[in-house]
Amino acid sequence: MRILRCFWICLYLFSAAIAPEMAAQTARERSRGDLHKQAVAESLVPIRPGIPGKTACWNMNAREFIYAPAFDMKTVAGAGYYRFTATAPDGAHTFEADKPWAPLSPIWADLPVGKIVLTVQGLERKGGKVVGDSGSRTFYRSPVFNGPYHEPVMPYADSAVLALRSLFLKPQTQAWLRDGKPDPGYTLNCYPAKVMGATVLGMTLYSKLAKDKDSSEKALVVARRMADFLIGLSEPAGQPLEYFPPTYWDGVKPGRHPVFIDRTMMHYPADAALGYLDLYDRSHEEKYFQAARRIAQTYRKTQLPNGVWPLVVKVKTGEAIGPNLLVPTLPIMLMDRLAERAWRWIMENPINRFNWDAQFEDSRPVEPYVNLAREQACDVAIRLLHRNASDAKSVALAEELLRFSEDQFVVWESPKPEWKDIVYMGCNADGTSTWFTPVVLEQYRCFGPVARSIAIMIDGWGAAYKASGKQLYLAKARSLANTLTIAQQFWNDGTYPTWVRKTPGEQWLNNVVHTARLMLNFAAVEEHAR
Repeated sequence: MRILRCFWICLYLFSAAIAPEMAAQTARERSRGDLHKQAVAESLVPIRPGIPGKTACWNMNAREFIYAPAFDMKTVAGAGYYRFTATAPDGAHTFEADKPWAPLSPIWADLPVGKIVLTVQGLERKGGKVVGDSGSRTFYRSPVFNGPYHEPVMPYADSAVLALRSLFLKPQTQAWLRDGKPDPGYTLNCYPAKVMGATVLGMTLYSKLAKDKDSSEKALVVARRMADFLIGLSEPAGQPLEYFPPTYWDGVKPGRHPVFIDRTMMHYPADAALGYLDLYDRSHEEKYFQAARRIAQTYRKTQLPNGVWPLVVKVKTGEAIGPNLLVPTLPIMLMDRLAERAWRWIMENPINRFNWDAQFEDSRPVEPYVNLAREQACDVAIRLLHRNASDAKSVALAEELLRFSEDQFVVWESPKPEWKDIVYMGCNADGTSTWFTPVVLEQYRCFGPVARSIAIMIDGWGAAYKASGKQLYLAKARSLANTLTIAQQFWNDGTYPTWVRKTPGEQWLNNVVHTARLMLNFAAVEEHAR
């Protein structure tokens, strides 16, 4: 009896000890299930569906979808209604609608992840006879959010500081301390306004966060030397693009990246100017404020009547190269006085047409909807959420932009093998098996997992959470932030890898800077959430 009594006492004590943990685990599982149900329900709502003759069909070149798509299918003479047939790995899923461009919402939740072949046929109103084919599409049905995914390897703020320290210690950065000039072997310095401008910002930020005085002081020396070098490279006074630092530079070892010495992409001078302003705030040296102000003045002088700028111009004349226009989120960040006209252009053009062209210096401008990206769409969403959080229409628009970005560029779970046969692989020579998921892809023509792309989505969902209080946004942001800490740990050098995968790739210093900066932003959101 004594042994039995001891057994029951031990069992009681053990149960009492583990009960809180079991209850907490059950609560987490219930919360995760609720978030997944919410994500599934939201996935049935199409994103800006096209209507022939009224609204452009932005997804004509898209090949994967999280949210129920609607396609620009043609009408069929004599058809009274249309039958949609989606052939999936588990069989055929059908529904009928009055229009051939109806969204796939009625069957979307039933479609499994993987290859989908959609056909749309026109049928007679009476009798249901097929009178013609409306069209077909093959695409990849992407998984809906079913997280949170993973746990962070370390606190997000600590992760950001570690990445900035790693950036400071890299030989490409230390060259500025040793030689006072760029490392000639680092080929990505061929994009000085982008790469050096961002590193000015990053080293300025690290100088504030470094735990030891020596590193703090040296980081500020690096920032000053980079900024001075960029200012020295800039167009001289009196030129059409006076004071603009160059987009391209041939002063380093040639690499595989394109360099067009005679061209400037019009958003990168603003990128550099934002770095100058951070350095001015830190150092209080007037020359950096004046350098940023002069860039702003050149933007003002070159602004088109519609409020924006050409995407690419000739350095010597300022003439536009091609018809593509800049989506001016960076200049807007730089200049409040210019923001009103430029912002109005965004609302009247990219927002209306939902054409979010990729705007990168190593990717040539193309026809509308051919090479979409998510960066400017996220920038607009974040600005709306920060400035107009009390306006329901602005918040709804921001949420739609974030849904578009998720739909086309977020990969929540490792893709199935058929993904590579359906979706454009871009720069993914190694396929998808080495990716850390969940992850965010950059642009259609570089459909690869990029740290900066992840960070911008985190920032967008962090802003959406603060504006709306929706736990789903916080869970999505956390899942991506956790991925960054896992990839950071895997590479074991403290940095954020530009390519968020297990195989090596080029390290873009600007990518580390912007990722660390936005991870710090999200750490503040996490603090707010507590």
